[in-house]
Amino acid sequence: MEQTDPQTESLRAKPLWRRPDLIAMFVFAGGFMTIALVVAASLLFPQPGKARSLALGIFAVLMFGSVGAGVAWLSVWVARELKREERAREQWPKQPWRWQEDWAKGEVTYSQWKKPAGLAVFALLWNAMSWFGLYTFVFAEQAKPEFLAALVVAPFCMIGIGLVVMFARSVCESRRWGSSRLVLKTCPAVIGNSLVGYINTSQAIAGESEIRLTLTCLESRIARAKVGRFEVGKGERYDHLLWQGSRVVHKRLPGAERESTRIPVAFSIPDGVRSSGSSISWVLEADADGHWPRYHSDFEVPVFRIQGGAGRLALDAEALGEWVSDETFASMVGRASGQVICDGPRSLELSFTTEHSRRVLIGQGLLGILWMIVSWGIAASPQVPMIIRFLFPLAGVILGGAIIVEWLTVLTLEVSPRSIVRRRRILGVELLREIEVADVEQVEVVQKRHGVLSLADQCVRVRTRNGKTHLLVHGLPQRVIGEAIARKVEGILAGNP
Repeated sequence: MEQTDPQTESLRAKPLWRRPDLIAMFVFAGGFMTIALVVAASLLFPQPGKARSLALGIFAVLMFGSVGAGVAWLSVWVARELKREERAREQWPKQPWRWQEDWAKGEVTYSQWKKPAGLAVFALLWNAMSWFGLYTFVFAEQAKPEFLAALVVAPFCMIGIGLVVMFARSVCESRRWGSSRLVLKTCPAVIGNSLVGYINTSQAIAGESEIRLTLTCLESRIARAKVGRFEVGKGERYDHLLWQGSRVVHKRLPGAERESTRIPVAFSIPDGVRSSGSSISWVLEADADGHWPRYHSDFEVPVFRIQGGAGRLALDAEALGEWVSDETFASMVGRASGQVICDGPRSLELSFTTEHSRRVLIGQGLLGILWMIVSWGIAASPQVPMIIRFLFPLAGVILGGAIIVEWLTVLTLEVSPRSIVRRRRILGVELLREIEVADVEQVEVVQKRHGVLSLADQCVRVRTRNGKTHLLVHGLPQRVIGEAIARKVEGILAGNP
């Protein structure tokens, strides 16, 4: 008889009336609908000469009403899904991969229209609030426009325009690729064995495009705010990366239609990783480099530990070695905006055009632009105290200078059996840090979060025998790249490259 992981057996379905998240959604929807009804009732008796108040009331009714109706529909859908999952739990109590409808069928579908649908709602609400605020402060019924308030609201309007551009781009990608379907030959994927299957795309991918597959294990965590050694509250929820693997597809599987592509999927799942559960998710991503719009899809796959079930799997990842293989080290470094200058048995030299990842630099640049716009508005407003009018633009200049320095920084990492040398070149100035091999205790890969930007990247660092840590490379987009660099460094330091 199949035995599942104790972590999965401990999951039990709760009655709907004991689900605080679902109850909160219903209360939230009811509150928004109540506000919309109250405002709508007040609009039945408008006061003469209050055109702006009337416009604000109509906007409030549309805003609160649409949000309330959307949350109410979502609550009903979640309740139906919970009931369906409860029936599946009762039918297959020891097979949690059957509790999810697509996992039970062995097929997972990715729709390209999920992203534009979410962006459409978010962009609509954001632009409605920001542009209405700009209208209220500048073009409404008042003798003198409020210049400071308008400049404060203007960056939010710029963000709204950016959201519209992102929505248009995602629509183009969705129209090009449609939906993709992952067919699992091993359902579930067993820890210590393999994940094998194939992806059917609705549109053909160009033959010269390189297809890259990434399998990631994520743990959902909540950031804890601390003061000293004490926790003072909960922060935002984020995904912590536990394990990651990457493979490259050499050629497509036969049997696909002319207008579609069949992508082989083959991963070996090591022992020691965690099973899918309430806080653990396994995500398979497929990316194709080539002409825009590029292909991307992601699927949540079932990965479980089954005692005595590994021998029943008919397929293994090695069976598809002709089609799928590990990614080369030079290709990984290239995806991190780097270049392998020297990769010998006793030396390694890497060069990176930027010290941070490009998405972090772009986020910092946009943040700096918005800060400068608000600072100029504060500096031009005579109502603001002089000290504030001086400090905000000064902080903007410092922030802008720091961002420019980050963009112009070039990082070089040199590893030899004697030492590790990290060079940073900034506008012709070189900053050097050298670590002796005798002082190195461990080379590790950690995840670094950027709280303001809600982004995370991977870092490779060295822990010395005195307990200090020294950063070697950061801004890596994937953990698998950091692990490849760490293995190279450890091999050279140990004399076994």
